[in-house]
Amino acid sequence: MPTGSKAFDTPKGNLSARPAARLRTQPEDLVPAAARFTRYAVRRGLDELSNRAKAKEQDHLLHFCVHDPRGNAGDTVLYRAVREVLDSAAGPQNWVRRQLRRTTTIDDVRRMNETAKALVIGGGGLMMSETSRPTRSGWQWDISQEDLEQIDIPIIVYAVGYNQFRGSAPFRDGFNDHVEALVAKSAFLGLRNTGSQQRLQAHLPEALHDRVRFQPCPTTVLRKFHAGMKPDQYCEPRKELAVNLAFDRQEKRFDGMAETRLGRVAEALRWAADSGWKIKLALHGFEDDPAIPYLRKFDVPFEPVRLNLLDWRQIVDFYANMPLTIGMRGHAQMIPFGVGNAIISLISHDKLGFFLDDIGHPEWGIEMASEDLRDQLVGAIETFWNDPHARAQQTNAAQEKLWTTTRENAKLISAHLK
Repeated sequence: MPTGSKAFDTPKGNLSARPAARLRTQPEDLVPAAARFTRYAVRRGLDELSNRAKAKEQDHLLHFCVHDPRGNAGDTVLYRAVREVLDSAAGPQNWVRRQLRRTTTIDDVRRMNETAKALVIGGGGLMMSETSRPTRSGWQWDISQEDLEQIDIPIIVYAVGYNQFRGSAPFRDGFNDHVEALVAKSAFLGLRNTGSQQRLQAHLPEALHDRVRFQPCPTTVLRKFHAGMKPDQYCEPRKELAVNLAFDRQEKRFDGMAETRLGRVAEALRWAADSGWKIKLALHGFEDDPAIPYLRKFDVPFEPVRLNLLDWRQIVDFYANMPLTIGMRGHAQMIPFGVGNAIISLISHDKLGFFLDDIGHPEWGIEMASEDLRDQLVGAIETFWNDPHARAQQTNAAQEKLWTTTRENAKLISAHLK
């Protein structure tokens, strides 16, 4: 199997190289943090100017999602991957981005009907009841059912997730009617795992169930279509791992037992460090920063990596160079898997288990509520290291199935993008 340890020729100078013993608030850390944010802001500003210019052109492809999210490194990669995989199927498109959470009015609908050739929604965990602010749909796209019905260009819902956290409030009244209208009207509607597919179908009349398809997140097949990567690329094994600990909605993730459960993870990482593993803490957003004191408390040596302020190519490059990733966030498992590398999932949200079920490897996941979490995690690291090439073969086989589904769906979608 051809191998490769680097996906992109990108500079590493803006990856965080702070020693673990320092605090983010120390003066010597403020300058590099400010420089990273400045680069991010300039990059985003120039990109937005280009986007606004393209929005005036006819026959563009309008992409509704949460664009350039500074607080979520996984989504930074995801939304670019959506556009790239569809470009690879139907040829380069003239993409215009639109923020999904911004209210879509009837005037917006009239403009998109006049200038856009199709509308793409997603991917990402958009189907959730607890939105950042109330919406007229009951999920993250803020459009009324009446205005949705007025859209007369093809609607493509791509790799969306049913993203309810454990213990979340139920969807409000009107959600079922809204998603029923969306499913009935869409030219293509794909959910990113079969667990999401089944849960959304429960909100729909049986006659519409077949219109809800399985479309894997494009991040899970990155090396199959992404420029600069080989289809069978993976990172040569070495004792280096990335770990992501998620703290968004931590009251639902940890059920009031964060100290205990994360302590077990830290104990396992302390064992890994004592066994010669080099550990990098992958921070997908500022919300993940509380992971730092948890690891310090257990004297775990680590290097923090501020992924959410990096360019999407640099985020992919980081994971392409990590032989093993231990992750709590969905994209802290899907991106490293997508570039061909090994994963261990720490499950505090059902979507991680959904993904592992789809690829046929539930044994790669560990429930955060498990009392023997520390021993399970140590065992999972040892299993990988005892035969990393076997894991690479398993990853290849599982990914090939997702890629077959993606290509089949692309044939259906591309007809609407010509």
